[in-house]
Amino acid sequence: MKRLLLAGGGQAHMLVLREFARRRFTGMELLLVTPSNLQHYSGMLPGWIAGHYSIKELTIDTASLAQAAGARLIAAHVQKLDLARRAAITDGGETLEFDVLSIATGAEVDADAITGAREHAVPLRPFGEFVKQWPRIVSQAESAREPYRLTVIGGGAAGVETALAAAHRGRTMRVPMRVKLLSGGVPILPGHCDRARALVRSALINNGVKVLETVANRV
Repeated sequence: MKRLLLAGGGQAHMLVLREFARRRFTGMELLLVTPSNLQHYSGMLPGWIAGHYSIKELTIDTASLAQAAGARLIAAHVQKLDLARRAAITDGGETLEFDVLSIATGAEVDADAITGAREHAVPLRPFGEFVKQWPRIVSQAESAREPYRLTVIGGGAAGVETALAAAHRGRTMRVPMRVKLLSGGVPILPGHCDRARALVRSALINNGVKVLETVANRV
């Protein structure tokens, strides 16, 4: 029997589990290694930040999906790969041999890249921690006597969406929240055409987001 090892609970692996649950493939053992029983769909996260969705609507019950797919769920991180042995070693010390390996661990933010970020900022990824912290930020902003100031660092698509979503949420507050977007010394949406950047910059400004295309070296 062949063993397929899914390292990480990314969206691609959620689709793999769904297909296994639908078809029940034979002759294949399926393992999923991920530290959480829940995953949050990134495509709906900005809508949740803006207040359009409940957290339940964008949460995937990984444990239930794995069970439906006939997969063994291992609550851990893959820490090391031994390709010569076709094995993965988890942070718990477990060695998992495989015939086929798929990696979809998702991105993580390097909180030490900017001085003070670990103490004063909330990384967007991993999502599990962010969804715990965002309601606290909203609560602080709603109870503030003066406009709450929120700075989003990063001018890529995720940063732009987060800034726009936060600005939308902020307009519903008694004292509107002020949102800034720092792009790190490069134009917003790097890799996109000038027309796309111009349209997005206009949308940001029209939604009350102050855009600062400067280097952020201190939080």
